Amino acid sequence: MNLSNSILEILIISTPLLLIATGTLFSELCGILAVFCDGIVNLGAFLFFLFTYLTQNIFLGILLSLFFCCLFIFLISLLTEKTKANPFLIGLAINLFTTGLIQILSDNIFNTQGVLVFPEILTPASQIKTRIFGTIFAYISAILIFLLLKFTRVGICFRITGTSKKLLIEQGKNPTTYKFLSWQIATFFSAIAGIILVLRISSFVPNISSGRGWLALAAVLAGQKKILGIVISILVFSTFEFLATIFQGSVGIIPPSIMITLPYLIAIIAFILLPSNLSAHEQNNL
Repeated sequence: MNLSNSILEILIISTPLLLIATGTLFSELCGILAVFCDGIVNLGAFLFFLFTYLTQNIFLGILLSLFFCCLFIFLISLLTEKTKANPFLIGLAINLFTTGLIQILSDNIFNTQGVLVFPEILTPASQIKTRIFGTIFAYISAILIFLLLKFTRVGICFRITGTSKKLLIEQGKNPTTYKFLSWQIATFFSAIAGIILVLRISSFVPNISSGRGWLALAAVLAGQKKILGIVISILVFSTFEFLATIFQGSVGIIPPSIMITLPYLIAIIAFILLPSNLSAHEQNNL
């Protein structure tokens, strides 16, 4: 594999992770650690497969999956704000709930909790289109969000929601509104990432996120909540994932299991080295 193909493959690998991180950036700026995104990736992927199977239409599957994921998180965010619950604990509960829900629905509708395949609609052609258009969509979204956060009044409001609530209130704006929006934005992009993962392999696999929600959070923190830093962090993670795939089983001195876990080891290091970001969330939730 030549260099250009390797770079292209790394960009394709990075697509779901970049989408999740793009969404979680908004919640991070609003002082919410969006741990629920990992569960939403799985839920969005499953609902997309389910609705595509029921309607025989990919686009309806996408729309219905996004609608129900966003509706679900909207109701959760309302409950969280009203009860002043800890978003971190709510996020963990969402991840557990979505895992159980997917298992129940899969067992009752498809009579299995394993891999789901739908070759009539999810074909090799859809895989190729997803690899191309999914990657373009992810990086264009990152550029647009950079411009939004950097140069627009709405973007500035998002940027100061988690740190300067009083300033927003003095300007006649409600910080809670931006918090609600951040939940929805994080959900939208995470569900899109789940849909892309299904299209990429033409099937639904249990726990299809494979911890990408956590990797995305690590990328946001490592990137200091800036789009350029996030993209660089994600490309580093994706490069190690690419290398792990290439060298798995061919590097005798390094066990294959270690190669596979390299991106996650880097994420753990990022969390350890950036404790100040996490403490900011704790202060915001007091």
